[in-house]
Amino acid sequence: MRVLEVQEEILRFVRNVAISLPTFLVDLGLLYLLVQYAHVEYLVATVGSFLASHVLSYFLARWFVFSGTRRGVKVGLVYFMVIASLAAFVLTLLMWLFVTVFHLEVMFSRIASASITGVGGYLLNLIFNFRVAGTGPPPGDDEKRLEEPMT
Repeated sequence: MRVLEVQEEILRFVRNVAISLPTFLVDLGLLYLLVQYAHVEYLVATVGSFLASHVLSYFLARWFVFSGTRRGVKVGLVYFMVIASLAAFVLTLLMWLFVTVFHLEVMFSRIASASITGVGGYLLNLIFNFRVAGTGPPPGDDEKRLEEPMT
């Protein structure tokens, strides 16, 4: 990999962190409200706040992090939400482990698990969804029909 490609990947990751932090704060805020005021069970609240904040995260990531994507907006959102659902599954397991087994506080557990699910989600989206910088497989013929240009 050339130096410019490495710098581009580092910059992309920094941009991802810059949009991930505010959306993670939205996630934490929703989680806090759901658990403390709506009295929603913590695992249900964790998944709900995580997936809700990821819709916002998709559009921010698409335009600020993965602007060179070859995938259309609608299809990309589907891929993004499938990856987010996988991350939500892992997040649920981590939250259960931290809160139920280790008896850690819900908000602390959510912050601790974010590093694992955040990096994993970023890498999966880089490779399989947004497919920039020569990563991931080329789109199939059936997918090309579904693609629309980014506006």
